[in-house]
Formats: sequence, C-alpha cells, structure tokens
Amino acid sequence: MLAVVRNTVVVASLCCAWPAAAQEQLALSPSGGAGGLRLDNPDAEPEASSLANWNDYRSPAMARRLSRWFSLGPLLGGLTMVAVAAYNTSSSWAPGVAIVGGGSMAFGLAFGPTVGYAYSGEHLRGWGVGVLRLVGLTVGTYALVSAALENAFCDEDCVQGDTSGPVILGATLILASLVSAIYDVANASDVARRSNARHGITNLNLVPVVAPSGPAAFRGLALAGRF
Repeated sequence: MLAVVRNTVVVASLCCAWPAAAQEQLALSPSGGAGGLRLDNPDAEPEASSLANWNDYRSPAMARRLSRWFSLGPLLGGLTMVAVAAYNTSSSWAPGVAIVGGGSMAFGLAFGPTVGYAYSGEHLRGWGVGVLRLVGLTVGTYALVSAALENAFCDEDCVQGDTSGPVILGATLILASLVSAIYDVANASDVARRSNARHGITNLNLVPVVAPSGPAAFRGLALAGRF
C-alpha cells in the first residue's frame, strides 16, 4: 500500500497484527513529531506512478552482497580445486580439475563484481568491464607463463632471452584487473543508489507506524521513501 504526502511515500509496512481493516492507505502524519505514521484518508487509491517507482527500487546492500559473493564464491572454489589438483599431480584427473578451477577463478574475478551492476540495471557498464577484466587476466597470465617457460628449457650453451617486458606487461594487466574487481565490489551499493535516483527514489528508510484510531488500532513499521 502506498500514499504520497508531501513528496513522501510509504512503500510497505510490517505490523505485529494486520487486520483486514488495515488495508487502508498509510501516510505521514501532518503534525510529525514522535507520533510517527498514522492511517490517513482510507478511501484514497495508491498512485500508479508510486507503484511503478517501488518496483524499480534496488537495494544497495543487496547489490554489494551479490557482487561480493559472486566474486568470492567462484574464486575460493577455484582456488580449492587448483590446490587439490596440485596436491594430486600424479592423478589423471588433476589437469582437468586444475583447468576447471582456473576457469572458476577467472569467472569470479572478471564477472563476479559485475552481478551487482546487472542487478541495478547497468548491464553495459557491468558486463563490458567484466569482459575487459577477463581479457586482461587472460593476456596477463599468458605473458607471465610465456616468460617463465621461455628460458625454462635452456641448457648451458644457449643464450637466455630478456623476459622483463612480458613479465611487466603480465603483472600490470593482472594487477589492473584485480584493482578493477575490488573497486566494482566496493562501488556496487552506489550503483544501486544511482539507479534509484534515476527512477526518482531516494532516502528509503524504516519508520514507525501508529494507527491511533479505527476498527483495529495497531503499531508497526513501514518503509518510506521520497519519490
């Protein structure tokens, strides 16, 4: 149930007891003060624009949690698989487990932080940067592995090549990808707030509800925001 009073909308309510008579409209008491919210104008209908705005609301906390756990989950799972494969190098299944683990780690670092952006509706920004991170991680890893293998099989008579360039390139790309992933996870809640602002939703808070009169008086809580 929604009601617009002085640019403030009550978007949801939670009460210990919610009788049928409470399906009335909630609004801020004009007098304000410690009385909190009260039932007002029970014959009014919720505004369609307010309902649409509420459907567009994105939780900043949820956006950050999605980015965090979609990053940490695949990353930790991939690390575990790589560690198991490294401990069982003589097993025939070890290479396959190591490859799957590496792919899981790459997904967590590249696309995990993007989930919060997608939740908030910024798909192009989120998935686009995720693809760039994946490219950076792939090229960086390839450069480091190539540098490590270039002189690995060089005997005493061969001349070792200079691998400082590939090492610097690989380390820079991987470090940039890691910094980008950390930034996106930390910034996910701000992305949700920007999404809410674009839809005209700001300052959503939990406020007390008081019904001092009517067929069934009650007290409870409500979500109120400015549209």
